[in-house]
Amino acid sequence: MMLVGGVVMIAAVGKFLSLEAVAVAPSAESGRETSARWCASCHEVAINGQGDTDYHTAASFADVAQRMDPVPLRRYLAEPHIGPTPGFTLNEREVEDVAAYIETLRPGEPLVFTTELQP
Repeated sequence: MMLVGGVVMIAAVGKFLSLEAVAVAPSAESGRETSARWCASCHEVAINGQGDTDYHTAASFADVAQRMDPVPLRRYLAEPHIGPTPGFTLNEREVEDVAAYIETLRPGEPLVFTTELQP
Protein backbone atom coordinates (compact mmCIF):
# COMPACT_ATOMS: atom_id res chain seq x y z
CA MET A 1 0.00 0.00 0.00
CA MET A 2 2.84 2.40 0.82
CA LEU A 3 4.46 1.70 -2.53
CA VAL A 4 1.30 2.78 -4.32
CA GLY A 5 1.29 6.06 -2.35
CA GLY A 6 4.94 6.63 -3.26
CA VAL A 7 4.22 6.04 -6.94
CA VAL A 8 1.29 8.46 -6.81
CA MET A 9 3.48 11.04 -5.04
CA ILE A 10 6.26 10.65 -7.64
CA ALA A 11 3.73 10.98 -10.45
CA ALA A 12 2.25 14.10 -8.85
CA VAL A 13 5.69 15.69 -8.40
CA GLY A 14 6.63 14.80 -11.98
CA LYS A 15 3.41 16.38 -13.25
CA PHE A 16 4.06 19.55 -11.18
CA LEU A 17 7.62 19.86 -12.49
CA SER A 18 6.56 19.45 -16.10
CA LEU A 19 3.82 22.08 -15.64
CA GLU A 20 6.34 24.44 -14.05
CA ALA A 21 8.68 24.04 -17.03
CA VAL A 22 5.85 24.96 -19.40
CA ALA A 23 4.81 27.93 -17.24
CA VAL A 24 8.26 29.54 -17.35
CA ALA A 25 9.02 29.11 -21.04
CA PRO A 26 10.51 32.31 -22.49
CA SER A 27 8.02 34.59 -24.20
CA ALA A 28 9.27 36.47 -27.26
CA GLU A 29 6.14 38.62 -27.11
CA SER A 30 6.85 39.64 -23.51
CA GLY A 31 10.46 40.26 -24.53
CA ARG A 32 9.27 42.55 -27.31
CA GLU A 33 7.15 44.52 -24.84
CA THR A 34 10.02 44.75 -22.32
CA SER A 35 12.35 45.89 -25.11
CA ALA A 36 9.94 48.59 -26.23
CA ARG A 37 9.62 49.86 -22.65
CA TRP A 38 13.25 49.69 -21.47
CA CYS A 39 15.56 49.39 -24.47
CA ALA A 40 14.10 51.48 -27.30
CA SER A 41 15.60 54.77 -26.12
CA CYS A 42 19.05 53.50 -27.16
CA HIS A 43 18.42 50.46 -29.38
CA GLU A 44 16.35 50.00 -32.48
CA VAL A 45 14.35 47.11 -31.07
CA ALA A 46 12.17 46.18 -34.04
CA ILE A 47 12.73 45.62 -37.72
CA ASN A 48 10.41 48.56 -38.43
CA GLY A 49 12.84 50.89 -36.63
CA GLN A 50 10.90 51.30 -33.39
CA GLY A 51 12.77 53.39 -30.85
CA ASP A 52 12.36 56.67 -29.01
CA THR A 53 15.13 58.60 -30.76
CA ASP A 54 16.00 59.44 -34.34
CA TYR A 55 19.57 58.34 -33.67
CA HIS A 56 20.05 55.08 -31.81
CA THR A 57 23.24 55.08 -29.77
CA ALA A 58 23.53 51.31 -29.39
CA ALA A 59 23.36 48.33 -31.75
CA SER A 60 19.99 47.44 -33.23
CA PHE A 61 18.45 44.25 -31.93
CA ALA A 62 18.43 42.85 -35.48
CA ASP A 63 22.20 43.39 -35.62
CA VAL A 64 22.62 41.82 -32.18
CA ALA A 65 20.56 38.83 -33.35
CA GLN A 66 22.94 38.30 -36.27
CA ARG A 67 26.12 38.75 -34.24
CA MET A 68 25.51 37.03 -30.89
CA ASP A 69 24.83 33.41 -30.10
CA PRO A 70 22.07 32.68 -27.56
CA VAL A 71 24.28 31.85 -24.54
CA PRO A 72 26.55 34.93 -24.72
CA LEU A 73 23.47 37.04 -25.45
CA ARG A 74 21.79 35.89 -22.24
CA ARG A 75 24.99 36.49 -20.26
CA TYR A 76 25.23 40.01 -21.68
CA LEU A 77 21.58 40.81 -20.98
CA ALA A 78 22.00 39.67 -17.36
CA GLU A 79 24.80 42.22 -16.74
CA PRO A 80 23.98 45.72 -15.46
CA HIS A 81 23.89 48.26 -18.30
CA ILE A 82 26.13 51.28 -18.68
CA GLY A 83 25.50 54.56 -20.48
CA PRO A 84 22.16 56.32 -20.15
CA THR A 85 20.80 53.52 -17.95
CA PRO A 86 23.69 52.89 -15.52
CA GLY A 87 22.98 50.04 -13.16
CA PHE A 88 19.80 49.03 -15.00
CA THR A 89 19.40 45.27 -14.76
CA LEU A 90 16.84 42.92 -16.25
CA ASN A 91 15.53 40.22 -13.96
CA GLU A 92 15.97 36.56 -14.93
CA ARG A 93 12.53 36.31 -16.56
CA GLU A 94 13.12 39.51 -18.56
CA VAL A 95 16.53 38.25 -19.72
CA GLU A 96 14.94 35.07 -21.07
CA ASP A 97 12.05 36.93 -22.69
CA VAL A 98 14.20 39.66 -24.30
CA ALA A 99 16.66 37.03 -25.56
CA ALA A 100 13.76 35.03 -27.02
CA TYR A 101 12.52 38.18 -28.78
CA ILE A 102 15.97 39.07 -30.14
CA GLU A 103 16.32 35.53 -31.47
CA THR A 104 13.14 36.03 -33.54
CA LEU A 105 15.00 38.83 -35.36
CA ARG A 106 17.57 36.41 -36.79
CA PRO A 107 17.25 36.12 -40.56
CA GLY A 108 14.84 33.37 -41.48
CA GLU A 109 13.07 33.35 -38.09
CA PRO A 110 9.29 33.82 -38.15
CA LEU A 111 7.93 37.03 -36.63
CA VAL A 112 4.59 36.03 -35.13
CA PHE A 113 2.98 38.21 -32.45
CA THR A 114 -0.60 38.51 -31.31
CA THR A 115 -0.58 42.14 -30.13
CA GLU A 116 0.65 45.45 -31.51
CA LEU A 117 3.15 47.52 -29.57
CA GLN A 118 1.94 50.87 -28.36
CA PRO A 119 4.17 53.84 -29.27
